[in-house]
Amino acid sequence: MFLVQKTINAVVNKISTESLNLEAPYRNFIFNMDTLNQGIRKAYGGYFRLDIGGYTLSPDLFVDDWPPPVSCDPVVAQYSATTAAAAVTFFTGTAHRESFDRESVRYDIYSPENAYVLPDLTVFNDTLVNVLTFMVNAARMDLTLDSSLARNPSPTVDCTTSGEQLGVDFLDNLTAFFSHMFYISGGTLYLLDMAANNGTRTLTEQDYFSPDESPVDYFDNVPVAIAKAGDYSQQSSFLYGNEISETAYETEQAKIEAALALIITYQNKARARVSIPFVGDLPAPGEQISWTDTSQGVSTDMTINARIIQYDIDNEAIIIEGEGVVSAT
Repeated sequence: MFLVQKTINAVVNKISTESLNLEAPYRNFIFNMDTLNQGIRKAYGGYFRLDIGGYTLSPDLFVDDWPPPVSCDPVVAQYSATTAAAAVTFFTGTAHRESFDRESVRYDIYSPENAYVLPDLTVFNDTLVNVLTFMVNAARMDLTLDSSLARNPSPTVDCTTSGEQLGVDFLDNLTAFFSHMFYISGGTLYLLDMAANNGTRTLTEQDYFSPDESPVDYFDNVPVAIAKAGDYSQQSSFLYGNEISETAYETEQAKIEAALALIITYQNKARARVSIPFVGDLPAPGEQISWTDTSQGVSTDMTINARIIQYDIDNEAIIIEGEGVVSAT
C-alpha cells in the first residue's frame, strides 16, 4: 500500500492510489505517481541519492482550498504491506504546484538536501572513515555515522579541496573514488564498501521466474579501457572502450592505482535489472539479490548488489539494478 500524508494549509490529508480503510481512511486522490528513483550515478560508488519527480492529484482534494496551494509542506510518502503503523517512509518533501485544471492537479516534489557547504582549501589527511566522521559532526552535516559495512582497514585520504562545495557532493566524489557508497536515512549516514552486502535475499517465487518469462534484463556497461586520476592511470583487460577520469583523493602512486583498479573492476562487471512486486520488506541500498532464472535457454544464476532502486507505484513494481556475477546454473 502506498500511503501519502499531504499537508494543505496546516491540515493533514491522507491520500493514496486506492481507497484504504486502515487505522484512518486514505482517500483515492492520487491519479498518477512518478517512479521514485534512488541510486548512485557512478557504477563504482558515491551517494545513493533520491530523485522523487511528482504526482497528479484529483481536484476533489482541494474543494476547500481552491485554487490548489502553490506549495504544500510537508508531504510524507510511505509503504506498508500490512498496517499504517508498520509503514516505512520513502521520503519527506515539499510539493510545489506545476499546473492545474478541472480534471487534475499536478505537483512536483522536492526533497531537501543536506545544506552544509565545505569551505575552500579544506585539508584532509586521515582515513576515509575518519573524514566522514569529521563531516557528519553536529557543526557540519549534523548526522550520525554508521561505518559498520565500510572497508577495514579504511583507505587513507590525502587531499585539499578546491572551491566551496556542498558536503554531500564532496562525499559523493570522495567515496566513489574509493569504491564506497553511502546513503542517508533517519539522521544517519550509512557508509558501505562496494564489496559489502547490506543484507541478502534470494528470489525463488514462481511469480518472479517462470519457465516462460523472465523479469530480468541482463546487460553490460560500455567497457572502460583506462581509468585516470592526476598523473596516474590503470588499464583494464579491454583494449577498447571508454576512459574514466577521476580526481585523486590520495597522493601516493600505489594507493591511487589501487583505487583506479577497483573503479575498473566495478565499471566492467556484468549487470542486471530485475523487477519484483511490492511484497515484504523493501530492498536496501547495497543489498545482495540472488536468483535462478530458468526461462533462459540455459538455466542462469545471478547475484547483484542493489545500486539503483526504482519504485513504480502505478504498476506496483520495484526495479532493482546492480553489478554482480552471472553464470550457468
